[in-house]
Amino acid sequence: MTILSKALLLFTMSYYLSVRELGIFGLMLVAMNMLMYLLGMEFYTFSRRAILHHHENDVPRLFRDQLVFHGIIYLLILPISLLLFVSEILPSYLIAWFYLVLVLDHIAQELQRFLITLSKPIQAAFMTFIRAGAWVYVMTILMIFNISTRNLNIVFASWFGGISFSILIAVYWLRNYEWKKTLKVPVNWPWINKGWRISLPFMGATFSIIAVTMVSKLTIKYFWGIEYVGIYTFYLTARNSIQSIIDAGITFILQPKIITAYQSGRLREYSLLMRQLTWEILILSIALFLFAGIAIKPIISLLDKPIFATNLDAYWIVISTVIITAIDSIFHSALYVRHHDRSIMASSILGMIFAVIFNLLIVPEHGLMGAAISTGLAGIIVNVSKMILLCRNR
Repeated sequence: MTILSKALLLFTMSYYLSVRELGIFGLMLVAMNMLMYLLGMEFYTFSRRAILHHHENDVPRLFRDQLVFHGIIYLLILPISLLLFVSEILPSYLIAWFYLVLVLDHIAQELQRFLITLSKPIQAAFMTFIRAGAWVYVMTILMIFNISTRNLNIVFASWFGGISFSILIAVYWLRNYEWKKTLKVPVNWPWINKGWRISLPFMGATFSIIAVTMVSKLTIKYFWGIEYVGIYTFYLTARNSIQSIIDAGITFILQPKIITAYQSGRLREYSLLMRQLTWEILILSIALFLFAGIAIKPIISLLDKPIFATNLDAYWIVISTVIITAIDSIFHSALYVRHHDRSIMASSILGMIFAVIFNLLIVPEHGLMGAAISTGLAGIIVNVSKMILLCRNR
């Protein structure tokens, strides 16, 4: 359902908003994604294991300590992030919405992960729909019937409403835990210190991946203007929707089975699952790539914005990176089950460095095509580095 919501969000914004506004939204979205990882530091990868191995009575205290950690990170990161507005990378008239959505969405994300850890997948899924899906339908209805709502303020107001409601629902579902007792228990600072050190490699890897998109959009904005960022956002969102289908339909289903098989020493089962992962991801990636190629022209015709058709060569490159990412997820899974977290982080950072270099060299002359090629080349470098690290660490 949230995949459909993302597609509807892209279509509605592309239809009713200007390409410039779409570009502003694209920059704000990638900035939020980067800051979300900095605020979260992937600490949940550590706290989840701790919660699963502790008694139920300790659960509120552990989650309280995690929130204390996030609060400290807020105090460090949020003031620095103001540079995005001081430097005019992001428009100041949206600063209030930016921070309201950023902070609340991060809190909602951690609550959602907490529900999953507590084996409440249905509640977490419903929360996801409210947080990332339902508000899009409300926004779309408003824009269809009221011309004055066709602006970014309504987009962020709708988003804010969805996130706020999802948090209220999560708080209601967690009401039976003994939260008041946590006020009488001191914060476990050694546990927090241990947690961020363990989580750092996961954060570094994921942050580097998001940073590649930020670098591309900033480079396009500097050399070609915010309207071209809007076109690139349109192409990139289509590509990300395809990636979401692959993740939800294959990767998220098979990865737990792969991890369990490897850690249990069932290596034959592990090999069969990895082979299944490889073939299913590649086949679905190619099929969706072809579908996206067929669907793009009718979609652009419906939008009635010819500017989206002026850079279709770049669109093909952007969509093709789905296959590169699909191959990456195979190597990532193989490294992850072996606990080679630093290898994953190193390859991701290497890809980010090359993405910066390629963007600065290619985008000034070739625009969106240059950004798409830069992302693709960086992805290939990540894949090659992971393959080499995997062969060395076998």
